[in-house]
Amino acid sequence: MDLNQKIDIKDFPSLNDVCIVPKNILNELIDYYKSNEYIKKHVKEAEEIVLDKRKSYTHEEMIAILKKEGL
Repeated sequence: MDLNQKIDIKDFPSLNDVCIVPKNILNELIDYYKSNEYIKKHVKEAEEIVLDKRKSYTHEEMIAILKKEGL
């Protein structure tokens, strides 16, 4: 996922080439996606994992870490 990638209305669900999400709501969702700091943070973390700058954990490793922390 790339925050610089252009999001287009054609990327969303449609029925007979008619977007099933109202255009004004869709534009609000796109703006929210582009400005949301939480999403930006997680996209950056995913990119770091791809570039081997951050460790990725398996499901089992994650469960072990949570258990160790008492969660």
